[in-house]
Amino acid sequence: MKRLLNNIGMKLASVLIAFLIWLVVVTINDPEQTRAFPNVRVTIRNSDAILNADKAFDVQSGDTTTVYIRGRSSVLDSISSSDITVVADMQYLSNLTDTPSVQLQISVAGVNIPATDMWCDPQAMLVEVEDKEEKNFMVSIVTSGQPADGYEVGGTRLTRGDTVVIAGSASTIQKIDRITAPINVSGLSSGDTLETTLRIYDKNGDAFTDTQLSNLEIKTSDGVVLEGGKVRVRVTIWEVENGIELDVGVVGEPDSEYHMTDVITTPETVNLAGSTTALNALDGVLSIPDAVDITGATSSVETTIDLEKYLQDNDLGLKLETDSPTTVSVTVQIEKIGTTVVTIPISELNIVNQPENLNMVLTPADKLSVEVQSEEDNTTIIQNSDVKATLDLSGYQTPGNYTVPVQIELPEGYTLVNGVNIVVNLAEKESESQTEETVLEE
Repeated sequence: MKRLLNNIGMKLASVLIAFLIWLVVVTINDPEQTRAFPNVRVTIRNSDAILNADKAFDVQSGDTTTVYIRGRSSVLDSISSSDITVVADMQYLSNLTDTPSVQLQISVAGVNIPATDMWCDPQAMLVEVEDKEEKNFMVSIVTSGQPADGYEVGGTRLTRGDTVVIAGSASTIQKIDRITAPINVSGLSSGDTLETTLRIYDKNGDAFTDTQLSNLEIKTSDGVVLEGGKVRVRVTIWEVENGIELDVGVVGEPDSEYHMTDVITTPETVNLAGSTTALNALDGVLSIPDAVDITGATSSVETTIDLEKYLQDNDLGLKLETDSPTTVSVTVQIEKIGTTVVTIPISELNIVNQPENLNMVLTPADKLSVEVQSEEDNTTIIQNSDVKATLDLSGYQTPGNYTVPVQIELPEGYTLVNGVNIVVNLAEKESESQTEETVLEE
């Protein structure tokens, strides 16, 4: 005991010096400081406290704040902005007159920091309180994604009407331009009901922020509050049937000396999606009655039909497959009585004396139309295979663009109504050395 008490002053001084040294080391290595966390989002709570009093509010001071925290570096290094919660609790609104404000409350997840070591700028959220106003808005359903292969979206609808009632301040309600319900239909092969959150856009096309949305009360038309703006959308899925033929109806009669010989559509078939009942009713053919008027025609009549509009206007429970052509071209062939048009594929054109040192391109590239007339006493029906077409290029042996007559041979009893020409483009072939130079340049 005596040894313990010997030189007690010196021992106490040693302990004090050691503590001071430890304090200096800690202060140097882990100093206390103040750190700023900018743009922390302010969460509004208990907005019902205002809305239930038939009032509404607009935030005037922005929906973010800068939070300052004082503490050791090691503590501050463990904190990120996502750990910080700043709340504006509307039940503590100072008053409903003058310039109301709500003090902001700060908390940090997972860290115990004294309230005196946390503050923010601004420290309060300024709001403007107005009388509550209600207005009905249509909701547009916006789809994204594609259903499973062979299926299309046949229709969409909200499970509780197609309008919502929005309550808020008059100034906020006036900003609303449109409301959408976005849904993703990727991979669907049968009908389903999907939940989504309404999106509200202002007249500049900008989506409302979370703060702006928290100032609003959203209800169905029958008064049911939609918590968080959640709605349910019923999606109808239709199966796609490929290769449906087009039957285009013709009205009227051509000139007395002419007759209709054919109706040609491009494309010849379409792919349609529809309900099982609607597709079964088609039986593989889509009829478009009275689509082309040929009254008094003396030549072929061409027109286009907006197929997408036709399906919508006639409410057939059908739609075109996505990315299909929306229009169909129709040609009603009108020929003079006693005449007919024979079609010869270019592949069957007999070409003689083609220059070997020149490349050749023909226009048209697919087929030739040959109009022929039958003698009065001829009862033979002409076939395409009965007509022979020859292109003689003996007088065309240099590069250039030429309109060349085609020699047509007809069976006995038929004569050619009009001459048949084809455009021939002849160009120099690239030599092997030119080809090699081009490859080297690339």
